[in-house]
Amino acid sequence: MRILDRYLINEFSRSLVLTSVCLLGIYTIIEFFEKLDDVIKSGTSLGYMLRYLFYSLPATFFQLLPVAFLIAVLLTLGIMSRNRELLAMKAAGISLYRATAGILLMAALLSAFSFICQETVLIESNQLASYYKKLMEGKNPGQRLSEGRIWFWEKTRLFNIQLVNPQLNEVRGIIMFELDPQFRIIRRIDAQRGSYRNGIWYLEHGIERIFSPDDFSKMTFQEFDQRAISLPEQFEDIFALQKLPEEMSYQELSRYIARLREAGYNVDRYLVDLHTKISTPFITFIIALIGVSFAVKVDRSGRLFNIGLGLLISFIYWVIFYLSISLGRAGALPPILAAWLGNLVFLGLGIYLLMTIPT
Repeated sequence: MRILDRYLINEFSRSLVLTSVCLLGIYTIIEFFEKLDDVIKSGTSLGYMLRYLFYSLPATFFQLLPVAFLIAVLLTLGIMSRNRELLAMKAAGISLYRATAGILLMAALLSAFSFICQETVLIESNQLASYYKKLMEGKNPGQRLSEGRIWFWEKTRLFNIQLVNPQLNEVRGIIMFELDPQFRIIRRIDAQRGSYRNGIWYLEHGIERIFSPDDFSKMTFQEFDQRAISLPEQFEDIFALQKLPEEMSYQELSRYIARLREAGYNVDRYLVDLHTKISTPFITFIIALIGVSFAVKVDRSGRLFNIGLGLLISFIYWVIFYLSISLGRAGALPPILAAWLGNLVFLGLGIYLLMTIPT
């Protein structure tokens, strides 16, 4: 059986590598020409786009991995079935469950590997991809020290924001430093809350401190309930500096959700993203179950048919998966059900198809 396992895994690995390279190549070409307009319009360096494409490849690879895995399964087992190799295995008393165990084990290992990379490599690569995407589009990428904390410059003022809530167009924990030409602090404003209404920023429940440029210890302060400030950035510009869920690890997103909940915000949208971080890596294993079942059942089909079938199954999977996520973010489904509904549907389908295979 070791010889058979090595043979199956070697044949499958070649198909998986070839399929992955082809899908990544197609994505890179499409993305290059799609983003070329942004580079031309903004007049920025082409190097920003090349760096963006480079750092977005890891996330794209793991997003396309289930599709590549399914097509590779259909190709490998489909060819073996047409060549009567699977029939010879059954004639030798080897169950199809045992024959395909190596492929399913690879799927399980790749699912675990996807989760590990999602919490390590993808965090950094997604942040860098987002950074160079903003540069490529001619936008100010800003600086982020940790989840929910934003630093950005506006002429002679430095802003620090601790929490951003896109649902209410408001921010929490604002600190503004105003500097003179020698970079000495001449004014500081601390506000509990900031809101963006009708094109104007309002700071609420804060205190203003004015420092003497000659003697920093000399200070005057004044409390205020609400104060309008001039700031060219709209709320969308501030929110763009906030770390996206895919740029946070599971623990970072959990802490961010806890801070939003403490502030009294609805966190269902982010809970969906949190549960999705666990459900997404399982897609590769679930889709492998379906691939094994279909590959054996369509044994007389050609390679193009298997590729088309793989793309069709993947398309249906992603439609159901992202539709349930959208419903969860809209509040129509509980967050955990929204993240797992697609997986549960196709897991049940995969188990049913696998059990109906004549082994």
